[in-house]
Amino acid sequence: MTSFKKQIYTSTRFTKDKKSANVFYIDINSIILKKGSRVKKYSFLFLMSLIIQLRGTALVPITSADFGTNANAVAWLSSGGTNFLAVGGVNGAADVIVYSFNGTSLSLVTSVDFGSFAQGVAWLSSGGTNFLAVAGSNGTDDVIVYSFNGTSLTPVDSVSFGTGAVSVAWLSSGGTNFLAVGGDNGTDDVIVYSFNGTSLTPVDSVSFGSSAAAVAWLSSGGADSLAVGGVNGTADVIVYSFIGTSLTPVDSVDFGVVAFAVAWLSSGGADSLAVGGSNGTDDVTIFRLCQDPIANADSVQTQPNTSIVINVLTNDMLECASLVDPLVVPPTNGIAIVNT
Repeated sequence: MTSFKKQIYTSTRFTKDKKSANVFYIDINSIILKKGSRVKKYSFLFLMSLIIQLRGTALVPITSADFGTNANAVAWLSSGGTNFLAVGGVNGAADVIVYSFNGTSLSLVTSVDFGSFAQGVAWLSSGGTNFLAVAGSNGTDDVIVYSFNGTSLTPVDSVSFGTGAVSVAWLSSGGTNFLAVGGDNGTDDVIVYSFNGTSLTPVDSVSFGSSAAAVAWLSSGGADSLAVGGVNGTADVIVYSFIGTSLTPVDSVDFGVVAFAVAWLSSGGADSLAVGGSNGTDDVTIFRLCQDPIANADSVQTQPNTSIVINVLTNDMLECASLVDPLVVPPTNGIAIVNT
């Protein structure tokens, strides 16, 4: 199995202390936007779907929509020149709503009932068709994939998921679409399904302690990885490699009480994982996914009939090595290490 090293890159904790919040802060009941002496407060109870625009250094509310008891998840789709926003939560007979957004306002397009609640939503565009995956608690249909034609949602396939599915994430790889689902489902808290446009087929599954609260895919360097966050003893965040048929754990970290959210960023040849949850003074932590610099080096035999091998290391590999071993200084260019 490929060897990986993990290094904490940086961490930040959001504060609930109103005096220390310069632009905005969140308390248990509301979101407060502050600029100078001007303060605006928006209640979570009635303002459940809020579009905020970042203008320079300030977040400016653009439009909003009431969403019953609460909105749990949002996801954007751009299709046919129109932007759509899917919202899932607890909202009577409209637990899932798709809005269109013209830059200034939200307009209701369609909605569906989703049993007790909808907790996760994710879009997939494939073969000229848009699909919306919804996770929640809905009897024997805790995960439903809908097709979306721009005006309505049509159920395509569904699966049961124990006491409820919490999160969903799509991956398109090797000509196949995969859907990762996380939640509380006995010994199958995380399941990866393949999706052919009409049906979901289980590919592999893993247990994840009490529950898996978040899932997120990474495609980088020709490899696919799945990050899972939740409540799982000393392994609240686990990164798995995925080869199309199976999940293999790569590395894991403890995250205090719980990891609620995970998100990947690939930038400048580096892969970073942001994790949010309850973790002492490190409630938001960014991890760097580092390949072992020797085990994953590109090896070439330079002289026939000899044992000399040159391992060519990329800058990112050496930088990761330096994070693990302070004695290694990242160079400005690639370097070759000769093994004899």
